[in-house]
Amino acid sequence: MLPNLVVEPLGLAEIPCLEKKTLEVRDILDQLHNGQVFFRRILSQDEAEDWLAARHPYSISINLAKLGLNTRIILYEENKGFKGFRIYQFPDENFFLIEQDYVIIMKNYLLSLLPLLGGNDVELDTSRIADSASRDSAYWDNWKKNKEGAHYKLEIYPRCVEAISAIAGEFNGGEMTLVDLFGGDGEFIYSLSSIIEDQYPRLKMSYHVVDNNLVSIERANELHIGSAFSAHLEDLAETENIFQVIGAAPYIVTAIGGLNKNVISKEEARKLAGTVYEGLNPGGFFVVTGYSSCHMNSLQFSEIGFEILNMSLPENIATGKVPKHFYILKKPNT
Repeated sequence: MLPNLVVEPLGLAEIPCLEKKTLEVRDILDQLHNGQVFFRRILSQDEAEDWLAARHPYSISINLAKLGLNTRIILYEENKGFKGFRIYQFPDENFFLIEQDYVIIMKNYLLSLLPLLGGNDVELDTSRIADSASRDSAYWDNWKKNKEGAHYKLEIYPRCVEAISAIAGEFNGGEMTLVDLFGGDGEFIYSLSSIIEDQYPRLKMSYHVVDNNLVSIERANELHIGSAFSAHLEDLAETENIFQVIGAAPYIVTAIGGLNKNVISKEEARKLAGTVYEGLNPGGFFVVTGYSSCHMNSLQFSEIGFEILNMSLPENIATGKVPKHFYILKKPNT
């Protein structure tokens, strides 16, 4: 049961005049402060989470601290259109829930602010979306002929190459193992390996693709990436220790489209993320992204033990491009 309708001030801190858009956001929040917009107050985090879980499975969390606003806003989606948001104020974490169409105005301002924010200021949380049946093997035989395939090749893979190249730069020397879970036909590894070789000639990188689709694994082997490449046919939803087949603890693991809807279930995704955490070298990285909805959010990753370095590409959320969720996770050194 939701509490009675109340109006309470947000107590906004003074903010610098960073730019016009920031001031427009503050103006709207000031209207909340002055009681011009009514909202329901959520008294606890658990109550807020229960409300969202029951009604609105899709949300964007935006931390405005970088813009000088001591406020976090969560837009939620209803019928494929953002209809409201909740706000809580640091450090008290008092929750507020807006239930008026007026917030569509606020949404437009916020989306224009997203490109100014970092990947750890914004999270696209789709973990509440209901499970759906995983696509069968026949679909994965030729999935890259579909629309999704083009998005991976032209938009998602280049972003992943960029991120992993930056990670590899920290090691530029010695040996490193990378495992691409759900790596399919090896196209991503093929693109990545040539760039890593050019940028970091002193780094000896070995690559492993793990996938449960036989046709894809056969295609990966046909790429002839080199002696430092291996493709493994494994059921990722069932394998307890996926790294046993590799024989080494990896420093980088990728799940590009793997922890997503229509690929595996929520339960399988969380189990696999835990397996990755246990198998990674201390200080190792786990990169999670993709085209469709991700089954997990930053809270769930942190509960496993990961340090959250990045959650999204805010400019893509603002423009509708992919990938939107882009988790870069690190296993602590100790």
